[in-house]
Amino acid sequence: MGIEKIDVFKDPAHFAINEDGKPVRPAFEWCGDLSCDTTGIQSIPGWDDWKTERIHPLLSDGLYPIHQKAAFWQLKASRRMDQYVTSDVVAEVGHRLYVMEYRGPGQYVKVGRAENYRKRKQRHTTEANRHGWALTDGWVSPRLNPDKLRIAERAALEEMQRRFPAAARDSGRERFYEVPFDEAVKVVWHLYCRHWTWWLWEEVVPAATAQRCRAPLLLLPRNEVAH
Repeated sequence: MGIEKIDVFKDPAHFAINEDGKPVRPAFEWCGDLSCDTTGIQSIPGWDDWKTERIHPLLSDGLYPIHQKAAFWQLKASRRMDQYVTSDVVAEVGHRLYVMEYRGPGQYVKVGRAENYRKRKQRHTTEANRHGWALTDGWVSPRLNPDKLRIAERAALEEMQRRFPAAARDSGRERFYEVPFDEAVKVVWHLYCRHWTWWLWEEVVPAATAQRCRAPLLLLPRNEVAH
């Protein structure tokens, strides 16, 4: 039996998981204001302070080439972002939503969609480095349904602009200054989980993805904080 696909843009109902591990309706209560654990993020305590205290001073002058230590942390951030994909069951190439954080004389997050996120990450990072900024964090979603690519990207950007109007007004369409990385991921992940017509149904297990969406999103450990 196939699983009923609900267009959440027309039907706001969501689903829960029954004892057989299958999506069912009606669903549990979603946190529309992102305030509860079901769509929250469990980040690593102290990581933002670490970036502000240890990494940001290396980039505050906005000089090119960036400091050697900043380049080291940038490589760590890039590899950490890749783990969100290499731990997945699907191929690396495929349209995904992403959130990337850059620091230099200031801080901003970049939100968007890419068919090959590695190439997009390289392009954004190369451009940022030329201006004395470095990649300090990154996250990428599971693959997207090809029929929902523009809808997903537009929804993510509009929600970011709605939640952070001052940042959007001062930054441009995809760039949001002084918005915490975890908060940006929280917005995009919530949208992905909420709109299950965005999922690539041919390559994901709906029940497993739904269960993943019900639990708090665990950002990958930043082991460097302890050192």
